[in-house]
Amino acid sequence: MDNESAPLTSDSAGEAGNRSLAEELRSIADEGRTWVQSELAWQKSRAAHAGRNIKGVVIFGALAAALMLIGLLALPVGFVLALTPVLGGWGATGAVFAAMLLMAMLCGLIALLRWKRLMRAISDKSA
Repeated sequence: MDNESAPLTSDSAGEAGNRSLAEELRSIADEGRTWVQSELAWQKSRAAHAGRNIKGVVIFGALAAALMLIGLLALPVGFVLALTPVLGGWGATGAVFAAMLLMAMLCGLIALLRWKRLMRAISDKSA
């Protein structure tokens, strides 16, 4: 076989093949660059949208928390007002205070028991 007659082994065919591969690689790199740029633009627009809306979430969340706190403060006042005709002013205040103190102690006891159970579970080597 003659080297000149084999088109795939000639220098010009090898250069054309390399050129084609290089062009393909450039094309792939360009497509990848375009994809990255569009993805960055998309994520940027998502972040901008989230940034515009997060302010409303924070404002309305804080307002909801403040209204809940005011409601929780108004509840004992309402109980005092409701019990005043029956127990008198000081009696109603004392009864509401005692009930709230009892609930606070019960919640504290539950928290303490759960804390002890958690510490036992953490310190248990067999589990």
